[in-house]
Amino acid sequence: MAIIVTGFGRHGKDVVSEYLALKTGLRFHKSTSLFAADVVWEMLKNDPSGYPDVPSYTTSADCFADRAQHRPVWAELIAEYNGPDYVGLYREMVKTHDILCGIRRIGEMRAVQKYQLADLAIWVDASSRMPDDPTCTITSSDCDFVIDNNGSLEDLYSALDNLIPRLQCTPGK
Repeated sequence: MAIIVTGFGRHGKDVVSEYLALKTGLRFHKSTSLFAADVVWEMLKNDPSGYPDVPSYTTSADCFADRAQHRPVWAELIAEYNGPDYVGLYREMVKTHDILCGIRRIGEMRAVQKYQLADLAIWVDASSRMPDDPTCTITSSDCDFVIDNNGSLEDLYSALDNLIPRLQCTPGK
């Protein structure tokens, strides 16, 4: 089983993914953004003139650390890497991940589902305390489950504990 954990930037997707991995045994090592950092960094290095507003990074870690400042560029480069079927990055991820954390574009999410790379999608909502993310074209209604992350960390964990039995998780499948 593989699942998508999505939502706006800084809404708690990584926390949700880490907790689900801990409680279910599903594999999660890093978010889509962290996974994509090497790809984005290489693409920026190979064509620095194409993105004059983006600094020249020394490492992929530097590129990752500055991602929030350049979300539209990241979205463009990931889309280019994904190719016409929208799933290049995600095909690589499912080799080592059961949780695809951070898909932000509806076309990519639908392609991941079409090619059966993931079984369901979870939306993480912290909209009462965090802003929306205009680079995310997925909405809560596109997902199978919505997790409220507007309260305390304990509230989030409780909501996830209630969700886990409904997921029927089988790691590595």
